[in-house]
Amino acid sequence: MTINSLLIITVNWNSGDKLEACVNSFLDASKPCPINLMVVDNSSEDGSDYFIDNLLDSHDCLHMVRSKENLGFGNGCNLGVETAGYLGLNPDFILFLNPDTILFKDTFETLLNAECINDLRIGIIGVQIYDNSGVSKSCSYFPSLINFLSKSIGIDRLLTRIKVVQHHMKDFDHLNSREVDQVMGAFLMIRNTVFTELKGFDPQFFVYFEEVDLCYRAKKNGYKVWFESQSKIWHYGGGTTENFKATRLYLSISSRLRFFLKNKPLYSFISIFFFSFTIELLARVTKALVSLNYRELKEIFLAYTYFLTKGIK
Repeated sequence: MTINSLLIITVNWNSGDKLEACVNSFLDASKPCPINLMVVDNSSEDGSDYFIDNLLDSHDCLHMVRSKENLGFGNGCNLGVETAGYLGLNPDFILFLNPDTILFKDTFETLLNAECINDLRIGIIGVQIYDNSGVSKSCSYFPSLINFLSKSIGIDRLLTRIKVVQHHMKDFDHLNSREVDQVMGAFLMIRNTVFTELKGFDPQFFVYFEEVDLCYRAKKNGYKVWFESQSKIWHYGGGTTENFKATRLYLSISSRLRFFLKNKPLYSFISIFFFSFTIELLARVTKALVSLNYRELKEIFLAYTYFLTKGIK
């Protein structure tokens, strides 16, 4: 199968120098086909979007759209794809790429020549991700009542060889290509036809779990999710919310609850809801107290307070 074009969507929210490094790595990467990069700026306040402004005139492959408010990740991606459509871009694949990633020179060359590209049953593709610890175990099993309750109270760390209690695929070394449940949203490539069929990211997920939901719906529609180990990127991790730990915890729990309410039996949602605000909260507080980490204790308190003032986002 010949790939005629690829569209990359990068959602930026106060990414600072990381966005610049990501875009520069894109410009330096080998491109076996026409590849366009659309930066969606989610109302950044750090001036990172102006770096893109300065490149637009000299690089026809770069585009940017600004949002007047922070739309979140999934909605920002949807806006990027919609804007690309207005520009007449109709790619074979769409790649959603975090701004805190670095592409290697052969990332596209290796990926777009891989056998998985030719298998039309494969709708979503992820790649091998490196971070400061080496190869990141970035693929996961779909959330279930058992594996999330295990994760909430730390059982998954004790029973690492038991698959049913694991959310992250710790039993997979990520050194070989294979079908998986879900790949990390830091680098998620999807066939344009599949993205259209699924009607994009579900807008109810502001951030977190939007890629889980997308992979889940793709699987339900009969498509495979594939991990391609031969293509690689670098990921800093933490993203642009690393300095907002209370907000990150609040949004993570909110999106988790939305996913279970949407995709799982009601008893699973009720159980996750109960655990999130009782046993998991107690476990988090106990850990912070034992380690005398009062800053973390404060972040936990703020995160759970947000539910009283904002509800589930």
